[in-house]
Amino acid sequence: MRAEWGASFTVLSPRALERLLPRVGGWTGVEDPSRYDGRRHPPLLGAQRLSVTNVSPFASGALATALEVVESVGVAAIHNRIAETAERLITGLVEAGVTVLSPTRRGDRAGIVVARTPSGSGSSATDRLADAGITVTGHGPDRVRFSVHATTAPDAIDATVEVMANTP
Repeated sequence: MRAEWGASFTVLSPRALERLLPRVGGWTGVEDPSRYDGRRHPPLLGAQRLSVTNVSPFASGALATALEVVESVGVAAIHNRIAETAERLITGLVEAGVTVLSPTRRGDRAGIVVARTPSGSGSSATDRLADAGITVTGHGPDRVRFSVHATTAPDAIDATVEVMANTP
């Protein structure tokens, strides 16, 4: 949702809550969290045991704003926009001779596109993309991961394809 700080919430059924165990320890998910005695404190009951830290009011505000945007346009519109943007990126990369490694069929993918760069040029591609103002994640020596959003502009996709097509 791009709401900053990774703010989120979840709703759990009693059955899910019963089965989920805390895997990432958080000081707010245990009994007596401010008692610093060097001992392991038992987890709280209920969903609070999954808490990692206190809620940031800034992150909560950003999440609320993001939820308002989703509500104003609808999930289906966001889904379609991401699918169309991913399609534009995939089509552009394929036409430019760049190998797309992630699923290309609309029903088999989300907004993540992974492409192969020329052998050993992953860091060159990520550097060149960064110079063009495009943020990506390098995966190994020859792969780049793109994450399109509903707000990704068509000119950003065109610039991405141009950089990838011209990466040595």
